Amino acid sequence: MLEATIAFFTAVMMLPASPAREVQQSQPKSPLQVNCDALFSEMMDAYQKFTNDTHRAKTAEDARKFVRPDGTAYAAKFLAMAKEHPDDPAAVDATVRVILADFGGPHWKEAIQRIKARYIRSARIGEALRLIAMDTTPPEVEPLLRDILKENPSAEVRAQSAVALAQNLKRLAGEAEHMREHPDRFGHAASKYGLEEMTRLRDRDTAAMRREAEALLERAIREYAQVSNRSRDLREGLNPAETAAAELRSMRDLIVGKPAPEIDGRDVDGKPIKLSDYRGKVVVLSFWATWCGPCMQMVPHERELVRRMEGKSFVLLGVNGDEDKERLRHQSKEQQINWRSFYDGGPDGPISRSWNVQGWPAVFVLDRAGTIRYKGARDEKKMDEAVEELLKAGR
Repeated sequence: MLEATIAFFTAVMMLPASPAREVQQSQPKSPLQVNCDALFSEMMDAYQKFTNDTHRAKTAEDARKFVRPDGTAYAAKFLAMAKEHPDDPAAVDATVRVILADFGGPHWKEAIQRIKARYIRSARIGEALRLIAMDTTPPEVEPLLRDILKENPSAEVRAQSAVALAQNLKRLAGEAEHMREHPDRFGHAASKYGLEEMTRLRDRDTAAMRREAEALLERAIREYAQVSNRSRDLREGLNPAETAAAELRSMRDLIVGKPAPEIDGRDVDGKPIKLSDYRGKVVVLSFWATWCGPCMQMVPHERELVRRMEGKSFVLLGVNGDEDKERLRHQSKEQQINWRSFYDGGPDGPISRSWNVQGWPAVFVLDRAGTIRYKGARDEKKMDEAVEELLKAGR
């Protein structure tokens, strides 16, 4: 859930403050539309201010002084608007913005149910689908995405739903495998979301789920390549077919056992750096940023890992997603970051796009030949075990 929350926050910050809609341009706005748009602009301004303030903070302690906008409060206001005027076309926008305001919050499930009950054929629901697909807990999500793909008359929305369903299936498959490997995780999920539902998920055919996900992505590329670019992916600025291609590349190439793609760029000091220069060493490749709390929580362990592995065939390399280099340099000095990082210029940089990074931090462990051997090794114990195993095996 944490990774999805980080991806959600990044995605929301990529949203335009006032999404352009053809219906709004050709008809006068209703009072609900005016109020809904004004509240959305207010929310986005608050998120932008929070982001700017935390990015300008010189220390992690200073950054913690700023309070993130109350997404739950905004979601409640949007939901109240939608319920008060359910037949106004703008009620669709208000419902969608519940989804955008508060990932997994107390109004999230009701908004999903309203989309299913009232707006499944609306051309205005597309921007919420990628965020809905991030949630693997409500049993309503997968059927909703399937129904939208089947019933929505808009090619644009069907394209978005095909990609979203593929992403949801991929996440569900990963969650099922985690629950099989970790009985305590299954027990926690079952107590929270229901034994019957979690047992059904745990026991699903995950290979079949991934095959279906790939088929959906291929369909999006094949059938929706000409879908208008006015609907862009929230994070990457890609149309649905382009997003599908990136996701498919990730599923087929950025997997354990495949060679890691080359990274050829500059480090945070502007010096040239290439991933292939470190062939012959076990590499931990960590996508991180100073604005990412979980990333900074990993720093003490990463710093100790570098110290402990000194003199061995090992290197930790970062891919940094900061925009503010001054803050980055200050934090690197304060946190005693003792390894090199590629500089990617922000969370939407070319390296993170190429590696399809959607949640921060993201960690890959490569063997001496440059082959991906572990993905998602953010846990300290798992990271150490991965490195030690590869060093011991001479890989």
